[in-house]
Amino acid sequence: WIHPESGRSYHSKFAPPTVPGKDDISGQPLIKRKDDNAETLKSRLASFHAQTTPVLDHYQQVVTSIQAHLTIKNVEEQI
Repeated sequence: WIHPESGRSYHSKFAPPTVPGKDDISGQPLIKRKDDNAETLKSRLASFHAQTTPVLDHYQQVVTSIQAHLTIKNVEEQI
C-alpha cells in the first residue's frame, strides 16, 4: 500500500497502516500498485534468476572465495 502524495509505503503484514486503507499521517486513501501481486513477483524473480545465474556462474570460475571471518593470519593464508 502506498500514499501517492508522500510516497509513504505500508506492508499488509509487517507495517500496516493504523486504519486499513488510510495513510497514518494524512488520513488520505492508500493505493495498491497494479503489479503488487504474487504473479508479478514470481515473474520478476524468474527474470532475476535468468539474468543473474550466468553472471554468478562466470565469476565462480574466476573468483576465489575467502573465509573472511577467520583470523587475519588465516585470511592472509587464503590469499
